Amino acid sequence: ALKPAFLALGAVVAAIVRAFGGYKRVPLQGFEPVAAIAAIIPMILISAVAFYKGRLFCSTLCPVGAVLGALQRIALFKPRLDEKLCTSCGACARVCTAHCIDTRARVLDSDRCVSCFSCLSVCPTSALGYGRASAVLVKEHGRPAQGNAQTDCDKRAFLKSALVGGGAFAVAALLPAKAAAALASASASFKGEEALAPAAPPGARTRELFLERCSGCGLCVTKCPSGVLKPSLLRYGARGLLAPYLDYEHSYCQYECALCLELCPTGALRRMPLADKKLAQLGTAALVRDKCIVITDKTACGACAEHCPTGAVRMVAGLRGLSEPLFDEAICIGCGACHHVCPAEPDKAITVRGKQAQSEALPPGKDLFKPEERMQGEAPAQDEEVNFEEFPF
Repeated sequence: ALKPAFLALGAVVAAIVRAFGGYKRVPLQGFEPVAAIAAIIPMILISAVAFYKGRLFCSTLCPVGAVLGALQRIALFKPRLDEKLCTSCGACARVCTAHCIDTRARVLDSDRCVSCFSCLSVCPTSALGYGRASAVLVKEHGRPAQGNAQTDCDKRAFLKSALVGGGAFAVAALLPAKAAAALASASASFKGEEALAPAAPPGARTRELFLERCSGCGLCVTKCPSGVLKPSLLRYGARGLLAPYLDYEHSYCQYECALCLELCPTGALRRMPLADKKLAQLGTAALVRDKCIVITDKTACGACAEHCPTGAVRMVAGLRGLSEPLFDEAICIGCGACHHVCPAEPDKAITVRGKQAQSEALPPGKDLFKPEERMQGEAPAQDEEVNFEEFPF
């Protein structure tokens, strides 16, 4: 129960440390046989106990089960046993996965009950019921008036849940987009991250039109081969609930893929030939050279240039003898490959922000990229040979 509090405290401490420029890189560890055995043995024991004794671990040792069992004591709706109608036939005990029914003593231990309701359908005398005590134990002609009372209780419970859920959804729907964006920005800042504008999938055209037509069906999210598409919560504001966006931290948009355009059933993503999709600018990349590890750590890299499908990021000879990245926004399509693979810590040297209105990038060409203009402010002479080095490895 205290885990969320400790996680929140850790996030606050991490944000404070990062504000002063401090961070620690955790090295990756290889396979540890001892740790693997220590994790596998308890799983084998728990699985064996579950196979032979059902939910014995859940009802006796699990701390979550203990908390839920304590709450079950004061629950308004729960399975109940009428000992006057029970014949101790044992039918309920044979199907009980939590082993919480003692047919000899005619007792149901509600602390261990998991509310699977398997017992209700096998009881031949209707001694078991679900609902309030007064609803389950009221008798009519020698039998509990279980049917109507239980139905009424279920209806009331459903109506209460519907009202609570509907009210929460109405509050979310009325939340202004700017307020939702502010919450998303605050959440990112709390994690020590910069809140970047979300990038919509290719074919979205304008964000306004995309959010108007997208139904949040999740078809593109589930079928995306790279897994870069994720359902939004507050990235677009409350209006864009469950609308897909490109999560560059998780992956990037594949250059040769247009599957989401073919699957969209509402027209939120306009279908286009693959050649046109390759020129669709989903976002705008920004390269901060002072954060690049080639500059800060004097380490050869070039991961961004290696993964860029259009050549918008290229490596050229730098002043320090190492190849440094240069960026051409005109041919960048915002696929997020550079953002995803950038190894700079704690902040990436190159990031991608989504565009309000998607545009068309210029096709890659040799005359589009002039590194000497970018580095020194002067165009190279016509007889001067530009020395490109695509990758330093």
